[in-house]
Amino acid sequence: MKYIGKIVNTQGIKGEVRILSNSDFKDIRFAVGNKLQVKGLNFTENIVIEKHFQKKNFDIIKMEGINNINDALKYKNSQIFAEKLLDEDLEDGQHFIDDIIGLNAVDQDNNLLGKVVDVKIGGYQDLLVIENENKKKSLIPLVDEFVLEVTEQVITLNIIEGLIDNED
Repeated sequence: MKYIGKIVNTQGIKGEVRILSNSDFKDIRFAVGNKLQVKGLNFTENIVIEKHFQKKNFDIIKMEGINNINDALKYKNSQIFAEKLLDEDLEDGQHFIDDIIGLNAVDQDNNLLGKVVDVKIGGYQDLLVIENENKKKSLIPLVDEFVLEVTEQVITLNIIEGLIDNED
């Protein structure tokens, strides 16, 4: 099971809960009918999603069988887990963040730029964090314009002038 978020509060009075999610595939994770596992301090339960929508930075779900705020309160501060997605769940050009972190990053001429050490999610676009051999980090937008190819060992990037500061 993979950790995908935390229930931080209830939402309204009809049994919905507010989730702060770190999932990169929310449309798949929170699809109506999906099963998730909720772990609280003194319980672990399997739940089924009856309804999902987004509001600001939160994913709001209603669980089957939970129909009022009083029933939903027990889930506050619980962690949510889901089955690990499989490669066939992805569309062409999509990759799991865990599969990108650790890859060598090269430019379009196959020059080593460094290693992908993180992916920052959020804001207007996701960003690759590339660390070079001198431990200097660069942020590269994770968009098709800059990401040319991803293989099991290497991510090839289209580096334009000024995108990476090569000064030491």
